[in-house]
Amino acid sequence: MTQLTLPISESFHSLQGEGTFTGTPMHFIRTAGCNVGRHPESVTWEIDKDRDFPILKTGRPAYLCHTYDNRPFWCDTDFQHGDQTSVRELLDNTWEKHICFTGGEPLLHKDKLDILMDEANDRGILVHIETSGTIEWEPNLGWITVSPKQGYSPLMIQVADEIKLLVDKDFHIEEVPPDIREHENVFIQPVNGELTIDMDNFKLCQEVLRVKPEWKLSIQLHKFLNIR
Repeated sequence: MTQLTLPISESFHSLQGEGTFTGTPMHFIRTAGCNVGRHPESVTWEIDKDRDFPILKTGRPAYLCHTYDNRPFWCDTDFQHGDQTSVRELLDNTWEKHICFTGGEPLLHKDKLDILMDEANDRGILVHIETSGTIEWEPNLGWITVSPKQGYSPLMIQVADEIKLLVDKDFHIEEVPPDIREHENVFIQPVNGELTIDMDNFKLCQEVLRVKPEWKLSIQLHKFLNIR
């Protein structure tokens, strides 16, 4: 365990703002590496000359991703860069009862996560994994959130504890695949600005919930509270 490391781009302590565990204190750990997001060849945004990334207002880089139904959206995560960090250090720095691995795509490191989850379980910590669903994995422990991206695996919909769907003007409920529509724990979330709530997309979510009242709204509480 002492020699086991993960490439970490950042970690921070905050409240979960999305899904089932909204309001729960969590240690968020962002792993480096992603198999979904791509830096587009031509952009109109300002370019960081040192790293050749489009830069958002916060100074973070941006990448182009696509949802399961091929809708493009900007991702502001620098998932290509990370420092090797000891798994024991990550767990020792977790005072919460919940630790959330996000990315990038954390399942690029699934073999190490299997080991980490066993250790976390021994410490009474529930591990949350936020994934695009494009890498197959059948964990014995933890809480799995799938926000399905282009090329997702049906297996990951089956093992997911919750599904998160992004809603904007191009979202069409009739185009949601049956395996996702029939999942027992589906959240819809408006595509928001980097630091703001998009009220037009929020209203679209309300319309979706009239059609699928068994689904729930993921509100991104952290944006209302102006925290990470």
